[in-house]
Amino acid sequence: MSTLDPQSPEGRGEAGRGGSAADERFHAVLRLSHIFSSVVREILEVRLLEDATPLPLTLSQFHILKLMTLNGRHQVGELAEFLGV
Repeated sequence: MSTLDPQSPEGRGEAGRGGSAADERFHAVLRLSHIFSSVVREILEVRLLEDATPLPLTLSQFHILKLMTLNGRHQVGELAEFLGV
């Protein structure tokens, strides 16, 4: 492992576009972890959807139904009828 001169741009953590290399790595990891969590959430929701109903609901329809249960202004049955399920 090499040591960096604290007075050099690399030693001060300045890498391209004015941000530090550590910041850039952190943001890259953050972006990738967000993508990973979105994929895992979608897989789990699809499995839940398959277990919950034999009807051919799409993931979008499932999200709308879930949103409506959180909103509370409309009955889920009304939304299901609107979606044709």
